[in-house]
Amino acid sequence: MLSQVFCVTENATGQPWKLGDMLGHPFEDFIVNATYQIIYNAEYLQDKQVNIRQTPGSNDGGKDIIITSRVTIPDLFGFEFPINGKVEQKIVIECKSSENGAIDYNKLSGGIQRAKNQGIDAYVVITNTTVVPYCYYQLQESAAQYGMRFVLIDQYILAKELTKINCPVGNYIPLRQDVRREIKYQVLTNSDTIHRNCEAYFLVRNYSINDILFHISLVSNRNWQWECACDSIPVALGPHESTCVKI
Repeated sequence: MLSQVFCVTENATGQPWKLGDMLGHPFEDFIVNATYQIIYNAEYLQDKQVNIRQTPGSNDGGKDIIITSRVTIPDLFGFEFPINGKVEQKIVIECKSSENGAIDYNKLSGGIQRAKNQGIDAYVVITNTTVVPYCYYQLQESAAQYGMRFVLIDQYILAKELTKINCPVGNYIPLRQDVRREIKYQVLTNSDTIHRNCEAYFLVRNYSINDILFHISLVSNRNWQWECACDSIPVALGPHESTCVKI
């Protein structure tokens, strides 16, 4: 059984963001236009080194936007997409909007599964909300298995990036101050006839431009056995990097 989400730090992605009639496909159209604006401002489209294509509204396999680029994209919604010596890179964007909390894993798992063996370098999810730690972990691991990088443009990042290009959508209530990092976790409890065990999923998001390093260790008021070789698990993230650690 999967638990609710617990916040270790301030929740940066729990603000109300009402989209109204911009939910669903209109949100996707909006993200396409914002993507064009970001790339155009960087003058990449003028020499056609970057191509942006919106897929049809149905049967797109989760691939709402497909970007092919012959150059490194230094800043797309706050993230760098390096060419890494390749002739061309392929970036897929899946857009998900909601007014009812985090996006469910079942709504995202199919897209990343269908993206395997298609030469995709990065699989990007853009949402006006977020995903829970367990969902992030599964997407992260699936992408790595298929040789892709997984990137989540969540509520906090999206709101800041849209502000930069003066391109608002819906009714968003911003946080009162900037957030440097966000740490959340979920617990998956497994039971059998012999014993009970738990898996903890820690999602760590570095929203700052600085490196961060810290250690995860658990304390319990129950007689649990810690099945790790060390007393704590180190987590090191570069600027704007994220990971989900399973313990």
